[in-house]
Parts: sequence; structure tokens; C-alpha cells
Amino acid sequence: MGGFDVGEVKLKSSWYEILGKKREEFSEAVRKKRWNKWKKLAIEHGEDELVNYWTDTSSCEDCIHRDNDWCMLEGLPITVNPIVTMQLAEKGMACKGAGYEAPGAEEQA
Repeated sequence: MGGFDVGEVKLKSSWYEILGKKREEFSEAVRKKRWNKWKKLAIEHGEDELVNYWTDTSSCEDCIHRDNDWCMLEGLPITVNPIVTMQLAEKGMACKGAGYEAPGAEEQA
């Protein structure tokens, strides 16, 4: 597992440092631990609003792939788009909106 271990996440770590440049760099479990470590550090430093911003799941409210603030389809935080967020630090959707599935959608197909 190359890259950074869970202990090396810092409040000012880049998206790449927290989640990896490629999906293969960290397992989903490690990415999730690193994401949770970053959120904990941010809260410890009084950055609650920053954590609230990056954990806003309203765009994926009823999606079957949502697990709290995590997109199980993409293996990323819901608001972290692999392109827009990683390169421009702008909030997006992990699945780029293409992976959204409402409950029961698979039964209707």
C-alpha cells in the first residue's frame, strides 16, 4: 500500500495526500480511515464549518450508494469529485451524478 499511512494525515493535507491520486493507491477502508482522521483533526482545530461543508450529503440524500458521508459506489466521500475536487478543491459529487440510484430503481428496470 504505497503513499501515506493513516497517521500521516494532517489538517492541511491535500486531497491526494488524504485519498490518494489513484483508486489503487489505498484500499477503500484505508481511504475511509484517512478521511475520518482528517475530519477529526479539523474538528479538533475548530473547523466544524469546514467539516460540515465537506460532509453535506444533500446531493445524494436518497441514493442507495450513500453510507453517511461516504459514496460506496466510488469509494470516496460523497462531496469529493475525482476531478473537480482533486484538481480544483471544489465540492462536487463522487459519482459525478452519474451513479445516483434512488431506492427501488433496480426493481423498476
